This record gives sequence, structure tokens and C-alpha cells, in this order.
Amino acid sequence: MTAIDLPPPWQEAAAAVLATAGVVLVVGGPDCGKSTFCRVVLAAARRQGQPLAFIDADLGQSHVGPPTTLGLKFFPPYPPDSLTHAADLLYFIGQTSPPGRLLEIVLGLQRLAAAARPRCPLVLVNTSGLVSGPLAVRLKVAKAEALAPQLIIFLERREELAAVVATGNGRRAIPFATRDMTEIMAFARGARQLLPATRTAIDLGGQGIRVIALSDQGTVVKFLTNDKCSTGTGCFLEVMAAALDTRTEELGRLALASRVHHNISNTCTVFAESEVVSLVARGKSKEDIIAGLLDAMAAKVRTMVNQVGLKREVLFGGGVARNIGAVRALEAALGVQLRVPENPELVGALGAAVSAGGM
Repeated sequence: MTAIDLPPPWQEAAAAVLATAGVVLVVGGPDCGKSTFCRVVLAAARRQGQPLAFIDADLGQSHVGPPTTLGLKFFPPYPPDSLTHAADLLYFIGQTSPPGRLLEIVLGLQRLAAAARPRCPLVLVNTSGLVSGPLAVRLKVAKAEALAPQLIIFLERREELAAVVATGNGRRAIPFATRDMTEIMAFARGARQLLPATRTAIDLGGQGIRVIALSDQGTVVKFLTNDKCSTGTGCFLEVMAAALDTRTEELGRLALASRVHHNISNTCTVFAESEVVSLVARGKSKEDIIAGLLDAMAAKVRTMVNQVGLKREVLFGGGVARNIGAVRALEAALGVQLRVPENPELVGALGAAVSAGGM
């Protein structure tokens, strides 16, 4: 390749990549030099005779395969001075930008990386330039979780990647985070950012329930989390959906169609699943069973809210807040209108991002 006067940090980063066994992600915004850096690594690998696999995940400006695809290329052979190559393996996404295709992108990267690892100890992944906003956070975190990279190279033009704050149960396992914060603090910060008048924040996530009381100034006054019981969490609803042979996304719509909410006496996930199977065998409708399950969830959350103390405004977030049946059941149980943000599953991530930016 044409000689490039590389700054010392780039030289050090390229050397670190070639010394890595595993997946390496290259992350940065538009025009920050991601493709140039990958060319530098490829040139160095050619000089050393080191094999590597290169995955291009930039759908709009792909150098391996056509746009709208994820492409995998094995090296050697190393063609001269170019990052543009015919792909050895492609995964079709169907559009040139990530919105609406996050699952397909992450699944495609997993499959390409799985195909690359048996042949090459080093897998270099060039990511898209989407680094700002909740969607970008969600996509980059999903890629990191799916590929479990040994090394992540961050490139920036200014300071768009100056701080990375990790939150969630696995926050201590994110090696590239500049700091971490608890789910409670992250969710509280995100809730206040979205709705400054928030005094009670309810987070129903995949595995946890958190109820947070906030002062007028937005500080956490008191909070409660669920014990080992998963009733009301996304995990609980996924198990019930499977028992009812329906999709989790359909639970809310079906619950709203119920005419008679069936009482669910067991709230433990294992026993509730057995009760649901029994009710189905007795001919009870899915709609009535789901409505009863959501009522049980709402009753549990109401108990927690009462212990913390209910004050308006009440923000409801977490992935379960996308379930309109859960929203209506919880509103009925609490006797208040809930404020649900457009992307409720990203409230905690937003709080962490706001904290990173010092806002």
C-alpha cells in the first residue's frame, strides 16, 4: 500500500491488533479513518506473513462485497494497495443503514465470525460509522456482546468516543469502559433526562424489576429491586408466551382483547407455567390467561411501589414497557397514568450516556 505517515498511537494500535488472537472490533464515526486503519493492519500482516480474516460491517460503504451486505475476506493472498476485495462469504442485510436491521446485522456478524475463526486466529471487524444516539449504543453493545472481542480499537475525530460508561449486570466485564454505574443510577438519570418531572421510575427489564423514588432535584431517595423471583420480568413473559404458543410481542394485544381476566394463583415462573398449561388444557382462552398474568405482574410491582412511596410523575421503562397490556395493567393497579418513552428499553443506556457526556 502507499506509504502513510502514521502517528505513534496508530502504530501501537496496529501492533496490538496483530498480537491479538481473537476478534478485534474497529469502532469510530464517519470519516475518522477506520478503513485506513484496517488497510494499515492488512499491510502490516502482509509484511509479517500473518493470516487474518477481515469482516466489513459498513453496509453503506462496504469494501468487501457490495453495499447492503456484510462481507468476509480471508488473507492471504494479499492483493496490492487496496481494501476493496471480492468477498469469500457474504451475509445479505438488504439496506445500506442499520435502523430496522439490528438483529440481522448482529446475527450476520456472529455467523461470519464463526466461519472465520477455524481458519484464522485473528478476525478484524470494521464497523459502521453510526456512533451517536440510542440506536448506535444499542447496536455497538449488541456487537460487542455477540462477538466477545479480545480488543476494541476506538478512532475519533474530536471527542465523540472520549468516554464509555458501562451499566447493567455485566458492567464490570466491559474492559474498554472508562467507568461504570449501577442500573439504579443509570435508569434514574435516564428517566430524569427524558422526563424532568419524574418522581417515581419503574424499570421492568429482562431479568430484574427496579422501583426508584426520586427527589425534586432528581437524586435517588429510595429504591427496591426484585428478589430471586422473576415474575413480571421479560424472562417471565417469554416463558409464558412459549407455554401459550404465541410470540412475546403479541402478549399485549391479546391481553387487551380479554373479556374476563383469569386469576393466576401462582406467581413463581415454574409454577405459573404449569398453571398456564393446565388452563389451556381446560379450554381457557389465551387472551384471558395473558390478562391474568399481567395482572399478577402489576400486583407485584404495586407492592414494591407502595413500599417506596408513589409520587407523580411516574415513568415506566425497560423492555416490558413495550407491552401495551402490561402498561394498562400497571396503570389500573397503581391508579395513575404512566409515562412511557418512545424507546423504553434504552432508558438506562441513555442515563449512562448522559453521565458520560457530563450533561
